[in-house]
Amino acid sequence: ADIMYPAGQFDSIKHRRLMSIAERTKSVIDDTLFMGIPDLIEAQTGGDSGEGIEDLGGPVNTVPSKPARWGTVWDTLGYTDTGFLGDYMATELGVTGMDYEIAMNHADNTRPYGRPWGVIFQENYINATRAIIKTAMAYAMTERTDFADFQIDPGGRVGYVYNPDTVTDTDQNGSGRLPGPQANPTPPPAGPVATGIGADGKLVEQRPYDATNMQFFEDANAYVKGGVNKALSGDIATSPSYLDQFDTLMIADIALPEDLLKRQVDPAAYYANLKSWVERGGNLVLTDRALHALGEMGVVPKESVTDVTVYQPYANISDFEHSMVQGLRGNARQLSEATLIGYGIGNDASPMTVVTTDAWETAGGQIVATTGNNSGGSDDGTKTSVGELKLGKGIIRIMGGGLHMPTEQNDHRYGLKDYSLTYTGLYILENSMKYDSPDLGKVVEAVATNLELSNTRSGQYTDKAPLGAVLKDATGAPVPDAIVTLELSAEGIRQSWTGVTGPDGSVTVPARLLLHPGNYVLKAIYNGKVGAYNADTSDLATFVVEKEDTAIKLSKKGKRTKKGKRVRTRLVAVVTDADDRSRGIAAVPVIFRGRKAGVLGSSITDGKGRAVFKVKRRFWRKKSFRAVFNGASDVYWHSSTIKVKGWRRRP
Repeated sequence: ADIMYPAGQFDSIKHRRLMSIAERTKSVIDDTLFMGIPDLIEAQTGGDSGEGIEDLGGPVNTVPSKPARWGTVWDTLGYTDTGFLGDYMATELGVTGMDYEIAMNHADNTRPYGRPWGVIFQENYINATRAIIKTAMAYAMTERTDFADFQIDPGGRVGYVYNPDTVTDTDQNGSGRLPGPQANPTPPPAGPVATGIGADGKLVEQRPYDATNMQFFEDANAYVKGGVNKALSGDIATSPSYLDQFDTLMIADIALPEDLLKRQVDPAAYYANLKSWVERGGNLVLTDRALHALGEMGVVPKESVTDVTVYQPYANISDFEHSMVQGLRGNARQLSEATLIGYGIGNDASPMTVVTTDAWETAGGQIVATTGNNSGGSDDGTKTSVGELKLGKGIIRIMGGGLHMPTEQNDHRYGLKDYSLTYTGLYILENSMKYDSPDLGKVVEAVATNLELSNTRSGQYTDKAPLGAVLKDATGAPVPDAIVTLELSAEGIRQSWTGVTGPDGSVTVPARLLLHPGNYVLKAIYNGKVGAYNADTSDLATFVVEKEDTAIKLSKKGKRTKKGKRVRTRLVAVVTDADDRSRGIAAVPVIFRGRKAGVLGSSITDGKGRAVFKVKRRFWRKKSFRAVFNGASDVYWHSSTIKVKGWRRRP
């Protein structure tokens, strides 16, 4: 029984809940099908695909000691795919969903009675299915309370270099590649809203999105003791002692991001201060393309750090005793589900960055994991992707893939997630931030602050809500140039926006509401300034994301064919966002009614929000027609209706 971990944007608590139900299901299946077999082999192999006594020198193809295993789809089956039901349940419905595949469940089904061992397969299939259902039902009773009080104690103070860049459907290049096989058609479809052309020739909607890998740190901030604090590239380059407030500094993908305050950043000073801080005792954690900082700091030759492409970001762990990979199973390998952030599936689909093993070891680095060829079919150990290196009094830890910025280069019609770490990538990052330097991370008490939210308490889906706050010190004086985060959160969902206070201590961010309509907690967060102001996250409020208003337009179309005999009459309804009539609403049903005739029929809107209904001859002379979009059962949109007069005479 393959227990396949779903793909999604999961935080520390969600991952642990998924791991919990996977392990519980495995335990129940194992005990049900092969009760009484010793656990020795299980403990030594981690429950991976090669589990069995052959791993201990026994004959090949020996029956495994335990019949169930869990991991990502690729780690379990050796390939991956998209569209699993468990992915949808876990990501969009918020439940602890999982996918299952029971091998040989159809074996020997071509014979009327099967072979003797076919009965065993059948019984095991039934028992495994029962175990899956019973475990899922039992876990539903404790799902919301399991790990509810979880917290990571990193030992020291953790920071990350903040990258203000985001990937949105409204930035300079819009949505990038449009959806559908006929992407970016020439000429493009009329109207400012991005749509592509599907295989059936119809318009395909591009859903809105606003994605950034920085959301991982915002999510982690809720679970890490002392928080995960923003550091700006401009401050790092300007002040050699700025980083002394941190024991650990994490840089995700972009080694030198733009400064939030739009200051010019000197790269030489930036990298010199990074290196000096590590040598004084700091723990520098680099992911993805940020590994190029190794070359910029002179730790390894620049040419030894290279960007590669792989099937999915992965690392073959060679040292499971190392602190960076503590808590991982023997088959842990895949670092992220890259399709969720816009990358495809294939040998050259996903990006990673590695350092040559020779250069890493020459610099004094310890190898934790390596990455082989793009498909993962071979690995000669020459490319290090996970490792640790001592530098002066401090250390550098690397993870060459898993927290890349999202991309718009492929069809992403349903939008983009912010990040898509597997439990393997998550554990490596959580373990990497655990570090305490005796000479760093000391935050002295400073002036108390008071953070107060503005009065905005609701907004409609897809609209920009002016979320704001005012920051003052204990005397009531405004605190200018302070980094404030405005956050909306609910069970398993979190989205945040960052702004800087003005001279009056106020900050307002135009928060684009792409969350499901519902109730959220609105929080203002200020992480303080070392030696000047204390942190404050005291102000909380309830915020409601409301369904968006819609508008509907209805027109009549009627013309004779070339022969002048047949007449084609249609009603064309266009459902749009009421605030932006150019943005059509796709995939919603429109009901067409005729006066006294009741419901004539219905049609589903296309990528531009258009629904077309062919009117039969006997209804041509109705006095009026009505188009209705019933939003009562829709998650995102309110209802709308419109009426138009019928044809006065035959078209």
